[in-house]
Amino acid sequence: MEDKKRTNEDVNLVNENEEVERLIEEVEEAKGTVYRQAMSEKAVIAFTLGVLSILFIWLFVFAAPVLGAVGIVFGIQARTEAKKTAYGGNGMATVGLVCSIVALVVSVVKILYVLVL
Repeated sequence: MEDKKRTNEDVNLVNENEEVERLIEEVEEAKGTVYRQAMSEKAVIAFTLGVLSILFIWLFVFAAPVLGAVGIVFGIQARTEAKKTAYGGNGMATVGLVCSIVALVVSVVKILYVLVL
């Protein structure tokens, strides 16, 4: 009877040791990984359009207001989405929104300046 108890205890100890070793291996594998929060696609689009619209002020003046306007729409949508959901990207959406607004204003002023003079 005691032998049977010992074997059951031994089996339990072996199972616990295997579980601990498996957990240690998972922790060792996870040490090098970095976990990131999911980001809204609209925030990335707003950021990209904002930066491109600023660049296009000097390269393609007539494309900058279009990109700026679309960037503003995506920036507003991304900020609203970031506040309502668990997605990140509120900062990126804000930067895209600001860049789009600046590019839109500057490009419109530049176009009007060129047309008037």
